[in-house]
Amino acid sequence: MQRVVLVVASCSLLLGACGRDIAAEPLAAFDLTQPAVVESVLAELPPESRGAFATFTIHHLASSTAFCGDVLVNEAGREPATIGEAIRLTIAREADLRRDEQAVDLAALSPAERREYRLAQLLEAHEHLVDRRENAIMLNGDAVRQEEAFRHLEQEIARSRADIAAMRAATPAATGST
Repeated sequence: MQRVVLVVASCSLLLGACGRDIAAEPLAAFDLTQPAVVESVLAELPPESRGAFATFTIHHLASSTAFCGDVLVNEAGREPATIGEAIRLTIAREADLRRDEQAVDLAALSPAERREYRLAQLLEAHEHLVDRRENAIMLNGDAVRQEEAFRHLEQEIARSRADIAAMRAATPAATGST
């Protein structure tokens, strides 16, 4: 009888672990500096949440090499406590950025401001390309570097880098004109 109770208890624990809500888990329970840990969390998330969580780990963790410099905080001014809150705040931040971008009236900007705005757009697009590359590596390991799609992405990044350099070289500050 003891053996049956032990087996039932073990099965309950295993089933409970399988059915856990990963979004409710505290961020502090995971070492998100480790790609394998991030990959395991991403694997447990629904597909629609994976991109936001990957963005969070790449851009909004101070320990990340691609940290954007802005720590996400909730309505109370605190950093997210759970995976779900990190996802929610990342989605909100991305929506705010898109709204801000759409709200710009280019006609109201001076030529110098328009150049700065276009440069910011190029930098943002470059950042998204780099994010795609980092996500691919994080999810698939270094073997992904051998794939044709990855090589194409690397070419896009190089073109983007060249476009940014050309725009910076053509700015009035660089040429001495206004």
